[in-house]
Amino acid sequence: MNLSSLSSTSFGLILSTTPDRGDIHTGDFSSHAEAVQQAYDRMVTTPGLPQTLVLDPSGGPFRMDAPLEIWQSCTRVTSTGGVCMIPAAGYQGPLIRTHFREGQSKPGDDGLIYNVVVDHLHLDGQNKAQGILLRHLQLSNLHDLHICNTNGPALWISDFCIENLFSTLILSDNCGNDDYPVILIQPEVLGWMPEGRDAGNITVNSTQFNGVMVHFPRNDVMRISAEGCPIQKSRRHRKIQVNGCFFHGHGRLKRPLVTLSGCFELAFLGCQMLKWNTEGTIVQIGEKEDKFPVGTLLWSHSHMLSRPASDAPEGNLTTKAFEVVHPDVGEGAAVLSAFGNDFGSDDARLGHAVDWGDFPGLRAAWAGNLVNTAGPAFLGTAPT
Repeated sequence: MNLSSLSSTSFGLILSTTPDRGDIHTGDFSSHAEAVQQAYDRMVTTPGLPQTLVLDPSGGPFRMDAPLEIWQSCTRVTSTGGVCMIPAAGYQGPLIRTHFREGQSKPGDDGLIYNVVVDHLHLDGQNKAQGILLRHLQLSNLHDLHICNTNGPALWISDFCIENLFSTLILSDNCGNDDYPVILIQPEVLGWMPEGRDAGNITVNSTQFNGVMVHFPRNDVMRISAEGCPIQKSRRHRKIQVNGCFFHGHGRLKRPLVTLSGCFELAFLGCQMLKWNTEGTIVQIGEKEDKFPVGTLLWSHSHMLSRPASDAPEGNLTTKAFEVVHPDVGEGAAVLSAFGNDFGSDDARLGHAVDWGDFPGLRAAWAGNLVNTAGPAFLGTAPT
């Protein structure tokens, strides 16, 4: 590994799968994963080097038998284009992960890795590996990524991830599996805690998704859960905003397209969600077995659709846009505030807009929505 020609004015450290290209070549290492990790580690520990790792897959994708672990603040990982990473034979873990290393990582104000940028990567799980696993991450930006064919989450946001931005992601065909959605927001509860913090901060908050396209997942698209988290109710997942995203389900979907559990203060703005089934639920609000209810959801200027009634057995279309399962009741906050949405469109491609369940004292706000459903727009006990 010859780094003598690099300086702080260079664009970045280039690792290539083609001989005689870049600053480092994978042929100098026993595996591609070792090459990628060694290049990153040398970059962040060598004074004066640019803090951008550029992956050049011109000689073929990097075949990973372990994840690239991003462990230092103020670093960037990008590529020159093309399919960048695939799993090596037998590997089923994530292709990339972030993780705080005690005594090595530079912590930010909240004791986490911060200002990490991951962009312009194409990761292909080849129906074997996961995509990206995030832990211990703050004030970071993942954008312009294409992740496909994962066996498990394309994006898993886990322990202590706050104030991060996800923009222009394509999570395309065959991501997820029978057990995991494409996007999972659920801590692993590993036991590590940043200095000066406690386990009550393990959940996700102040996080934004912009322009995320999910197409034909294996099962559900997004699942938010605080299951197993050692937290108080006030520390549920919170302040998550989803803007201009398109979730296109597949007929093989067995779960709701989106499940929101153990969370509050979420906003979905300008989204389109299509569940390509004639029954089931697009968005489930709460899980019965979760000890934490769901509250304060804002839904605005979004489009919710299922398959048309002509595809349903005997025309019996029963798909619900929302199903309320475990709401926050009695604290003055509306479980759902829906304004200016289109439920079913002009061809009644929904069975029902909302199944409110039976929760005395449930509050909700509903105004300016276009509702055109094959059956009754509302089921259950109407909220106040």
